[in-house]
Amino acid sequence: MPTRDKHWLLKYGVSMASVIVATGIRAAADPILGDHHAYTFYFAAIALSAWYSGFWACIMATVLSYLLADWFFIPPRHAFDFHDFTPDDFLSLGGFFMSALAIAFTMRAVENARRRAEAQRAELAREIIERERIQHQLVSMQQALRDHATTLEQRVDERTAVLRETIQSLESVCYHIAHDLRAPLRAMQGFTSILVNDYASNLDS
Repeated sequence: MPTRDKHWLLKYGVSMASVIVATGIRAAADPILGDHHAYTFYFAAIALSAWYSGFWACIMATVLSYLLADWFFIPPRHAFDFHDFTPDDFLSLGGFFMSALAIAFTMRAVENARRRAEAQRAELAREIIERERIQHQLVSMQQALRDHATTLEQRVDERTAVLRETIQSLESVCYHIAHDLRAPLRAMQGFTSILVNDYASNLDS
């Protein structure tokens, strides 16, 4: 049998069982109560049906409760004699149905409110999980950015050190080149001075 059918049978079975138990309790109290309070014990069965089984099972329990109460505890007993109802009987019956419907609708409203609260709680739990996931991703990304920044700083330091070494090497080469060129330049300058001073008159423009 499918799970849904089992659940349906359980709900309506609980409603019927609660009405039967209420009938047994009312029958046990019949020597004391007599023809009075025929519906009183059924309110507990109706409330239990509304709480456990839901709205329609509660309606079924209400109808079943009325039938059993009328059959066993309302004179003439063991007969459905509706045409002999007095105004008090109609008032009592109306009060029973109104009270039963009030219980059914109240429990239905409570159940709807509970379901909404559970849905909101589930939605809040999902939102918390999503926020925690996003927070974890954010922390991971921040750590990755810090690691990347550290790596970039190390690379910059390494390249700066290499560049400094290169500049120092170039400066050393330039110093040696300049030093090596000074002696020939001084010799050229000396020979040029001699040539200008001694032979300037023999040179054309």
